[in-house]
Amino acid sequence: MLTLKLGVFLIFFMPLLCVMLIHTSYFLASSKYRGEFKESPTNSGGGRRVTVIVPVKNEPLELIDELINSLERVCSSCELILISDDPKDKALKIRELCEAKASKLQNVEIKFLEGDPVSGGRVKALNRGVLEAKYDYILILDVDSRPEEGFIDKLVWCVESGYDACVGRWESYQSSTTRLALSIGRVMKFTVDVLYKGRSALGFFIFPLGSGTLFRKDSLLAVGLWDEVIQDDMYIGMKFLINGFKTNYVDNAVVKVLVPSLFTSLKVQQSRWAYGALEVLRRKYGEFIRSKVSIIKKLEVIVFLGQYIPTSLFFLGSLVVPLIAVLLGDDLINFGLIPT
Repeated sequence: MLTLKLGVFLIFFMPLLCVMLIHTSYFLASSKYRGEFKESPTNSGGGRRVTVIVPVKNEPLELIDELINSLERVCSSCELILISDDPKDKALKIRELCEAKASKLQNVEIKFLEGDPVSGGRVKALNRGVLEAKYDYILILDVDSRPEEGFIDKLVWCVESGYDACVGRWESYQSSTTRLALSIGRVMKFTVDVLYKGRSALGFFIFPLGSGTLFRKDSLLAVGLWDEVIQDDMYIGMKFLINGFKTNYVDNAVVKVLVPSLFTSLKVQQSRWAYGALEVLRRKYGEFIRSKVSIIKKLEVIVFLGQYIPTSLFFLGSLVVPLIAVLLGDDLINFGLIPT
């Protein structure tokens, strides 16, 4: 029976404990982070022009209008490429909005592109945007993201310091102030401190985020742009890692991201993140293991991409272990170490 108890503990509970310990070490390391950037002394935001790529589909015109206004405030000289996979009538309304805004803008030049409502998608939009981009620096944003003052300048200076991609800090905002949205906002702060600020302080590889990451255009072209996968940001991050490209995290370059206000939206988001991360690991595992990345960093990346597995095992254990305990008439997680 002791062997069975040890097996149950090691399979269902030990992995989550290990991940919790690792994340605790990341959180403690986050206090040692020293990677903040200020605006470049050469005013990179003006000297180094940036192309901002934003894929849109089924988005309210108000969100697009707010994004354009936000970029006008934080950009010194930006090209905004909006790629719409909406039907013709909706795409026409977006085009009209862009044309109406264009004459009022000083810092943002808008280029509107129509995609295919049927065979389009985020990855095709991003790849097309990069190929159409005029400038050497590519910033990827979601339509509901709101970069803060200095965000672009700090990321540009980071890339100019020798990196192929630099990631800004996510902070939350809500469309509806529900308890769920507020809770997710608090969790996001902790998650960013752990998985980005802490891992950056320890020198681990920083995976690009799907919104708020600035890339060198030539680096994107060198790895073949994005692939049709669930988690395209993690996948291109793995391609960067395998090819020896450098990424960095900038904690004081803040972009506000919209968090789900309803449980159904949260469920879809978390499912995509969990399945997508595992898909990246499955599809690139062989190539990753054969790469020149150090053993320690390989193990850390595997833990990072597989972090949802221990939670799933713990949940499965919470269902299976009580049933087995009832059938066997014994407490499978009681090792007799605590007197009763």
